[in-house]
Amino acid sequence: MRKTLAVLFELAIGLVLIAVLYLGERFLLQSRSLVYLFLPLLCLAAFGLGAWRGRASGLAGWQVVALLNLLTVLLVVYAAGRARWLGLLPVLGVAFAALGVAAVRGPASGRWRRIALPLLGAAVLAAGAMGPRFARSLIASHEVREPAVSFQLAVPAGAPVAAEQLRGRIAVIDFWATWCGPCQHELPEIDRLYQRFAGDRRVAFYAVDVPVTDTPADQGDTPAKAIEFFRRHGYHLPLAYDTGGAAGRALHAHGLPTLLVLDRSGRVRLRHVGYVGAEDLGATLTETIENLLAEGPT
Repeated sequence: MRKTLAVLFELAIGLVLIAVLYLGERFLLQSRSLVYLFLPLLCLAAFGLGAWRGRASGLAGWQVVALLNLLTVLLVVYAAGRARWLGLLPVLGVAFAALGVAAVRGPASGRWRRIALPLLGAAVLAAGAMGPRFARSLIASHEVREPAVSFQLAVPAGAPVAAEQLRGRIAVIDFWATWCGPCQHELPEIDRLYQRFAGDRRVAFYAVDVPVTDTPADQGDTPAKAIEFFRRHGYHLPLAYDTGGAAGRALHAHGLPTLLVLDRSGRVRLRHVGYVGAEDLGATLTETIENLLAEGPT
């Protein structure tokens, strides 16, 4: 019974690493300057936990390391479809937790500490330098040339907008929801870009609220929720709704946020899924729009 409780306690301590990942995703990865702190914070947390539990726990060192990182491994396996670089997180967790355990255990721990601390510093600096690249790896952004499809967007107090009505213009269509955290970070940047191109009739923007939900008991977004959300945040973007999710299915908008740029012929030319503030989405969209404008009518 005591051994079982010890195992459960070490496993529960791993929630600290999950908390670091959560806070990092919500704040550090949303900043182009703070993104450099995300991986070093994970490394230092894993090292500190490894040193603490290595000194205090009665379990074998490898068991401490495995239990501390088990929840992180499970989380990454669950989210593995997002980006292959997510696998870096448990690798860093295991490596630095093992380094922490080694620094406090064994007859040679004093000598090992003299090696471990400089190694820790160098590794943390290297991890920090990888921050922006890691953040970009979480986003699926591809230049594509997909066939034009028919779809329809509902707009507040107006006639629906059909895909055919957008022909001859560059269309920036962002699928979002009020409950979607990355969407909430992304919308201000798209709103700023919309205001930049607001005087150019060759470019159309639509922020398309979707009816899906992330909670089974929730009924999802409604037009009233979306209107209130835009009013509260002062967005100028044209608002639309994907009634029944038909437009999202037609345009293969799986995952939120999904940002699409359509050329004058209605073909999807940029598909961008997800958002982290550390990326320069404004520059990416501006370059895409200007390149498509330079192509001229097709």
